[in-house]
Amino acid sequence: NVIPEDESMIYRKMMHDAFYNAWQQPSRADVGEARVEAEVTLSPGGAVIGRRIVKNSRLPLMDDSVEQALQAVTLVDGLTEEYIRRGNPFTVTFYVEEL
Repeated sequence: NVIPEDESMIYRKMMHDAFYNAWQQPSRADVGEARVEAEVTLSPGGAVIGRRIVKNSRLPLMDDSVEQALQAVTLVDGLTEEYIRRGNPFTVTFYVEEL
């Protein structure tokens, strides 16, 4: 069974949005183009059962804000069990998007 690419894109956006909606982004002036890479593990029902920063930005303001977002999200709703099974653990990359 292969998950269609368009469906996979929708699920990736749902993952992104779940964490970015919880993230209190620092200003781009404070962190520039810094990136933080996190790994998130979900239960079959979408509950967050593991989370960790795998690559920090070396900027405490950025890293701390991402850690808070990771802790704030306890459920990513709407993903299929199949997508979760195939994708675990998921990588979420945080960076301040230009407006």
